[in-house]
Formats: sequence, structure tokens, C-alpha cells
Amino acid sequence: MAPALLTKPSAFFQNTVAFPLGATPQHTPAASPLPGHLLAMTGPAGHMAAIGLLIAVALAVAASLVVRPPADTRAATWRLAIGLALFFALAPAARFGYFAYPGALLGWLVITGRGGRSAPGDSTPTGLAATEAATGGATTTEVATAGATTSSGN
Repeated sequence: MAPALLTKPSAFFQNTVAFPLGATPQHTPAASPLPGHLLAMTGPAGHMAAIGLLIAVALAVAASLVVRPPADTRAATWRLAIGLALFFALAPAARFGYFAYPGALLGWLVITGRGGRSAPGDSTPTGLAATEAATGGATTTEVATAGATTSSGN
């Protein structure tokens, strides 16, 4: 998107902002019956209401980032996926295909999920915490080097 923004800023704005808001003469033939589209179909007041809902969602997402910033990448990814899904659902000219983006983010969360979580109340360390506890905080390389030194000394 950066090349389009740098070479033709007006076209970039038309495609990424104006078109999803239904503010261009072109209308999508693949209009989906999402809440924002259905609201916008009721007339100019419905269209403005849909845009007002988008602004409210943007403010809510921004406030959530300020009030309670994401603790890690996974939390930030969840917020991004939820925010995008809400924007797409409330956009006056959105398509179902737009949901591929939050879907991909959720897929990334599943693929990179943290396995071996302990049950609530279980104080047994898992994952990195278990490795650090077992090795006294030593890195994998330090443990392997120490093991090789011990093995060759016997």
C-alpha cells in the first residue's frame, strides 16, 4: 500500500477510505448484508448512522489502547482482529471477504498459541518458566555446553 500512497495519494484515499464508506460513485456489486450496509440502505440518515458507529468503534478501540494497553503481541493481535471485524461489520460498503484479515490474525494466534499451559491454580511451571526453573535461568546453549563438558570429563 505504501507505493500507492506515495505515487497516487488521492487514489489511495478513494480505495481505502471513501469506497468502504460508500462515498464514491462506484458501488460494489458484492454488497454483503452486514449491519453497516443494511443501515446505510435505509437512506442518508442510515448512512450517517453507520459512519457514526464507525467513529464510535474507532474511539472505543483507541480508548482501550490508552486505558489498558496490550500486554504482549498476542493481546495486541486480539485487539486488532476485534477492531477490524467491527469496522468491517459496520462499514456501509463492506464485503464478507474483508473478514479474511481478522480471520488471518486469529489463525496466526492459533498457530502460534502457547502449548502446555497449566490449569488454573496449578503452580507447576510450564514452557519457558519450566526450562528456566530446571536450568537455574541458564540458556539452552549454556546447558548444552555444560552437558558436553560434563560428558567429556567422565
